[in-house]
Amino acid sequence: MADVFLLLRAEMAKDGFGRETANRGLLSSLFVYVIRDWGDRQEGEDDIYAAMGDPFIGRALNAVHDAPTRAWTLKTLAGEAGCLGRRSP
Repeated sequence: MADVFLLLRAEMAKDGFGRETANRGLLSSLFVYVIRDWGDRQEGEDDIYAAMGDPFIGRALNAVHDAPTRAWTLKTLAGEAGCLGRRSP
């Protein structure tokens, strides 16, 4: 994370072609590292970060993240998560 911060700091001091694009990419990377670090420091298992580790919930959350405008139904989400073989009660 420190390396990304140093790159961002150096890039922000520059004027030139691609500066904005580089800054956006570095900021996105820094955000991921900060969230990852925060999640690693959490003690509980009841947060969204812990949910991502579940094989079915993690796939479902990733699918929604990848296609947020899709008209999700329980059936399509279950299909993406790989749990369509289950029978509903």
